[in-house]
Amino acid sequence: MRAHRGFTMIELAIVLGLMALLLTPFLDLAVSVYRETRSLSVQADLMAEAERTANAIFRRAALGPYRLDPDNHGIRFADGSEVRFRDGMLRMGQQAALNPPPGVAFGAIPLQDFAAIRRDGVLTVHLCFLAPIRAGGPVEPRHFSFDWPAAGVPR
Repeated sequence: MRAHRGFTMIELAIVLGLMALLLTPFLDLAVSVYRETRSLSVQADLMAEAERTANAIFRRAALGPYRLDPDNHGIRFADGSEVRFRDGMLRMGQQAALNPPPGVAFGAIPLQDFAAIRRDGVLTVHLCFLAPIRAGGPVEPRHFSFDWPAAGVPR
């Protein structure tokens, strides 16, 4: 009868334990890369929402004259439509120019404040969103300002 040579359970347990110790730093690295990628995605989504909102307002303002509300929380356009921030929501008129692109939910991120200011012929739209800075982090105010005619350039 031949002796079958193999590994004992203790040898296998030691090898598995050593592999776990050696792989732990790589798992930590993978988790940190995943978290950083999610955080960058959150920031990109927030910037896209801010640009989409500002550009929708600027597209409408480009169609004709507009008047700012005295409290700077709204804009009334020549055709009677308006953009107005009230009760934590930015409400826009029924104009097609203000509709978001297909498949995009307008106002997907809560808006805390909105202001429109005209100075030296430049319309500035200030948006303050409530959103986390990092994925899974606390919700904090994030401020964006855009100037028209130089739309799309945050200050």
